[in-house]
Amino acid sequence: MNIKDIAKLANVSIATVSRAINGTAYVSPKTKEKIDKIIKENGYKPNLLAREFVKSKSNTIGVMLPRIDLATFSLAVEGISNFFKDKGFSIILINTQSNLELEDELSYFDFLEKKRVAGVIYFATELTDQHIDVLKKVKYPVVFLGQSNKKLNLPCVKYDHFNAARSVVKYLIENGHKRIACLSVKYTNYEFAKLRKEGYISALRESNIEIDEEIICDGDWEMTSTVENVNEIMKNSKNKPTAFFTVSYRKAMATIHALTEQGYKIPEDFSVVGVDECEESKYYSPSITTACFDNYYAGEKAAELMLNIIENKTVEENEILINYKLSVRKSVAKI
Repeated sequence: MNIKDIAKLANVSIATVSRAINGTAYVSPKTKEKIDKIIKENGYKPNLLAREFVKSKSNTIGVMLPRIDLATFSLAVEGISNFFKDKGFSIILINTQSNLELEDELSYFDFLEKKRVAGVIYFATELTDQHIDVLKKVKYPVVFLGQSNKKLNLPCVKYDHFNAARSVVKYLIENGHKRIACLSVKYTNYEFAKLRKEGYISALRESNIEIDEEIICDGDWEMTSTVENVNEIMKNSKNKPTAFFTVSYRKAMATIHALTEQGYKIPEDFSVVGVDECEESKYYSPSITTACFDNYYAGEKAAELMLNIIENKTVEENEILINYKLSVRKSVAKI
C-alpha cells in the first residue's frame, strides 16, 4: 500500500492525499475523513523519511543548476516539474550561476536544508573536493543529474557522453574527414567534458588517425572563448582541419560563426558537429549535426528516482544511463 493506492481508493489525486497527510494545504473535512478512513483500514504507515516529511511540512524538491538559460537544463527542469506537479510536491529552483564563487554556490546546500526540502536534484556539472565534502554531510537525499561521482556513490541519472561524442566523430570519419579539430574545455572537475573528449580520441584511434595536439583546444564554456580557439587553430595550424568536433552545441554554433566571419562556408569549406542540442541548433544556418540527448526524459527519470527514495521504495537502478541519438543535419559535407 502506498500513496498512489490510497488516492485510487479515495478517488482523488495523489496531491490531495499528500496534502491531507501532511497538512500542507486545505482539504475539505469530508475528503480528509475519507482518506483517513482508508489509511486506517489498510494499515498504511508512512516510512521514516515520510514521517520526517510530515513533521517538517516539507513538500518541496530543490533543483540546483548552473544556468537557467540553456536548453539542456531548462528541458530537464520541465521534465522534473511536470513529473512532480500532481504528486503533492513543489519545486524550488536554485540557479548557482556558472561564474559564482564556489563558497557561495556551496552555501545553497545549507540554504535548502534550512528550507527543509524533501530532497535535491543536483545538476552536477562541476564536482570539486569541496562539493564532495559538503554533499557527504547533507541530511536530505540527493540525486545527481548529468554525471556520477564514484567518491560519493549517490543515485544519478547520467548521459552517455563518451559514446555520443564517439558516434558523431565517427560520422565525420565516415564522410571522409581525417583532420578533425577538437574544441573542448579544461575539465579538471568536469567529468562529462573529459568523457566527450575521450570519445573523440577513441573514434580517431579506432580509425588509425593520428592525434594532433595542434588542432585540439581546451578553452572554457563561453562562446567568445570558442571563437578565439577557432581563430587560433586557423592561424597556427600548418595543415588545417577539414572538420571541427565541439563538446557542446553552443561551441558548434560559435565555431560556425567564427568560420563564416572569416569568409568560409559551412559545410562546403569546413564541417562542424557537436554534442547535445537546442531548438536553435536545429534551425541554425546551416542546421547542426549533433549527438543529442532527451533532456526532458532525463529530468523525468531523475524526479522518479527521487520520489522512490523519498517514499523508501526499493530502487532497482541506482544509476540510470541516458542514451544519445545521432541527428544528421546540414553541417557536414562528404569529402
